[in-house]
Amino acid sequence: MRPSSGPRCRWRRRLGRFLYLNEYLDATAWPDSHIRRMADELAAFDGSFLFTHTGYSGPAALNISRHVARWRWERPEADVFASFLPDVAAPDEDAFWRSLLASEGRKTAAGALGARMPRRAAEMIAAEAGLGAGARIGSLSREESARLRAALFECRLRISSVAGYGKAEATAGGASLDEIEPATMMSRIAPGLFVAGELCDVDGWLGGYNFQWAWSSGTVAGRGASAYCRRTKSAGGPRA
Repeated sequence: MRPSSGPRCRWRRRLGRFLYLNEYLDATAWPDSHIRRMADELAAFDGSFLFTHTGYSGPAALNISRHVARWRWERPEADVFASFLPDVAAPDEDAFWRSLLASEGRKTAAGALGARMPRRAAEMIAAEAGLGAGARIGSLSREESARLRAALFECRLRISSVAGYGKAEATAGGASLDEIEPATMMSRIAPGLFVAGELCDVDGWLGGYNFQWAWSSGTVAGRGASAYCRRTKSAGGPRA
């Protein structure tokens, strides 16, 4: 999962496979995406989303990928869900759907949705719902209509893996913050050892937060190490 533009995605207590949609989309961008909160979800994010040749990208995908990587072994039953119309709030989905069927009933699913998202994305959603290219949404059976609506508002993104270290924007894990003195970034376990940035168990959302943490914690750690060296030197002790 990497950088982009797209739908609303949500992370439930089921997290499993990755759906590679390159047979439908190659680098199709979504203008904005939203990851909706659910009662049993592990994480949820808003942001742009992108289908690439090999998987998913964009801030929403990157932000949720950290949870995939962290939880996939502990919560193998979890899934990632995406809603591709971020402007339609969950309570308004019923009204939106009735209005769509009434006003666009003579159009195909791709045609009706194509005004609201990239055409190839609309075609992908129709295919995901198992609809033929010429199926008109006003003539769909109740089951077909339910499948199309689910593919639009609750599309399961089946996951096989995250892109790995070579494509990572930031790393997770490291020294626990409980073991670090925040005023100096010195280890409480090994006095004289100062840690900062990704050496600490801190990873933030995309958008500059990880850079800011690296710069800020590095500044504090540098000042703390300098003061520690001065103190130990003046006391005649070993320098760190």
